[in-house]
Amino acid sequence: MNPPKIPRGELERYCRTKFAELGMTQSSIHTHILAVRYLASFMEREGFAEYTSEVGEKYDVFSEEVKDTYSPRHTRYAHRIVRRLNESFNNVYVSHPEHRPRRFTMQGEIGNQGKKYLEYRHLHDRVSFRTIRKAEICLGHFSMFCKEHNVTLETLSRDFLLQYVDIRRKTCYSGLRIIGAFLKFLFEQKLISHDYSGLFRNHKPVCSQKIVHYYTDVEIRRIEESVDRSTKIGKQKYALLLLGSRLGLRASDIAGLKGENMDWDKCLITLIQYKTKKKITLPLTEDVGMALIDYISNARPKVKWGEIFITSQQPYRPLTPGNVGNLIRSVINSSGIEIKGRSVGPHALRHSLATIMINKDTGLPIISDSLGHSATQSTMSYVAVNVTSLLECSLEVPLVNPDFYIQKGGIFYE
Repeated sequence: MNPPKIPRGELERYCRTKFAELGMTQSSIHTHILAVRYLASFMEREGFAEYTSEVGEKYDVFSEEVKDTYSPRHTRYAHRIVRRLNESFNNVYVSHPEHRPRRFTMQGEIGNQGKKYLEYRHLHDRVSFRTIRKAEICLGHFSMFCKEHNVTLETLSRDFLLQYVDIRRKTCYSGLRIIGAFLKFLFEQKLISHDYSGLFRNHKPVCSQKIVHYYTDVEIRRIEESVDRSTKIGKQKYALLLLGSRLGLRASDIAGLKGENMDWDKCLITLIQYKTKKKITLPLTEDVGMALIDYISNARPKVKWGEIFITSQQPYRPLTPGNVGNLIRSVINSSGIEIKGRSVGPHALRHSLATIMINKDTGLPIISDSLGHSATQSTMSYVAVNVTSLLECSLEVPLVNPDFYIQKGGIFYE
């Protein structure tokens, strides 16, 4: 029996028809068609007139070899389209599994107590899923470290904990507070004889001075104008971008934005910031409002999630802060502006907004309120140096009389 073959020129038509028959959604088909075009280019370059499973294997190998040149997304979809095509030969389509976060296992005696601690926090403190997830990861690392060194609740010592602090403070200093709270819990439950939580307080990373990356108002306009708003993903990217560039919202706050946060009658956005837990109210400007309406009406999947921004592919779920950051980065990277040595994430948009406001002589208290800071000192790290204003404050340096250098004690005195 001859192996199935697809002529190179028929690949795109075949995929549209076959994938639809097998139950793939139109958005997934569209994404796979983009990958098919890369596959067809590879076949044309290598001289393959027909697609077979052997050609798919060679394309898989090629994708791995050039993964440092292309984006991770390109490599991922290269592998996926080969798998889909080979499945289609057998009239099989395996849909994406439902997204489930990986659970971080906690090990040993200390790990078991860590699970009880998380259950206690969940029931009594009603902390969010993200907080529990972060604590689970930190306690998982800690329990693994204890197990590797054969440390139990009875043998837990100050020297051992200081050793762990010295290792982790350089990479995960914020997680040390979680370990400290866990140790305090163990002490209160009388599972350890000493309260070691004090060893895990007030640790900050040792790092160089923070460099502020920002874009000028002209560059921001070029970034916004570069978005193709004729597509659904373009409408989503544009709305995300404006929330960062015009309102200075963090990725976590954009991802958590819900319909209840919007007051369309008064043109206001009111929310509790995820990072600071501070309530802020921002003006819903016309351009931001129209971008949101365009996305909600014409691009957002018709699902019952409360969050405004939803993934564009199934299984549909709310965007995470990481998703928001990746989408904004893709816009900035493809905008054509100079980005070498500059941050391209959503935080750069906050820096840019603050810098543009201070260049327009906006007071620091107003900027602090706009960014949701509790103190103007926090705002200072967001504001780039206003070189123009500094030059206006500079004083002329008078010329030095040549006699100064030849006088007694001068460097040219003979």
